[in-house]
Amino acid sequence: MIKTTIKVTFSGETKRVQAPGSYQELFSATQASFQIDHSQAVSFKFFLLDEDQELISISSQDDFADNVDYLQCDSQKAVPSLIYSDSATTAQNQLQHLVASRAPLSESTVSSKSRMMHALEKSLKYRVESKVEA
Repeated sequence: MIKTTIKVTFSGETKRVQAPGSYQELFSATQASFQIDHSQAVSFKFFLLDEDQELISISSQDDFADNVDYLQCDSQKAVPSLIYSDSATTAQNQLQHLVASRAPLSESTVSSKSRMMHALEKSLKYRVESKVEA
């Protein structure tokens, strides 16, 4: 059996953790890898960008089950990456930083990067506008 991993980023640091089979496994592996105190971890969520480049939060087994396809590791796609953060805004900023810091490998990568940055900016603008209206 081949052990696969996913990437988790916390406070700007990225580590690989064993691909989880449940939310509890993901949560425990992240706490152990980053030596996060349980009292600090209570308010945190995992965030990812889905295939539509929308920010998705994972904070329960139900959320995990809804996104299990994204978290599957195989040789046909890149290693899944999650941001572990206490706010969507912080997660978006970290994702923008990760995207911006990657060197383009081809023209298609640059195009994909531009679409991802546009989607992140649009999502952040929507959240700010929604808060202003409320």
